[in-house]
Amino acid sequence: MKVGNPLVCQSRFTNYSPFTTHYSPLIIHHPIFFMSKTQKRWLIVTAIFQFLTFGLHSSSLFVSPTPQNDTEKQLIDLMTSYKMDMGAGFRPSMSNILTSFSISLSLLLLLGGWITVLLVRNKEASKIARQIMTAQAIIFLAGFATMWALTFIVPTVCVGLIAIGCIGSRLTLRS
Repeated sequence: MKVGNPLVCQSRFTNYSPFTTHYSPLIIHHPIFFMSKTQKRWLIVTAIFQFLTFGLHSSSLFVSPTPQNDTEKQLIDLMTSYKMDMGAGFRPSMSNILTSFSISLSLLLLLGGWITVLLVRNKEASKIARQIMTAQAIIFLAGFATMWALTFIVPTVCVGLIAIGCIGSRLTLRS
């Protein structure tokens, strides 16, 4: 049989390279979990949603809010200039705290997209992909529920699409 056949597994004694198509005398007949096109499509769609949301969310870090009236001006001034004493010499403004949370969400989105792309590129990642996509589905569903209750529509829809992609990927991957 040809190396790379989805119906056979490589022995650890074979000299296997993903770039060769030579025949190997040491083939063990155990199923290996290669991904189908449908599974890869779900993962690619999920990664696209993660990277798009990362781009949208990261762009907000470079835009400063402009007040529309006196109340908004006072609120923005307090958010940026008033520094709370939180002990141990830590005196952040509310704007600093929100910026750090925003950067953390952007990095989470980037990490999720990067891991998803790595799963797509790995030919034999189907078994671990299911576990990783389960974890991502739980995390992004929790984020969606939080955003549904506390934020506006754009991040809620973006994270909801990511959660749907993670669930779809999880359901199409074999156990």
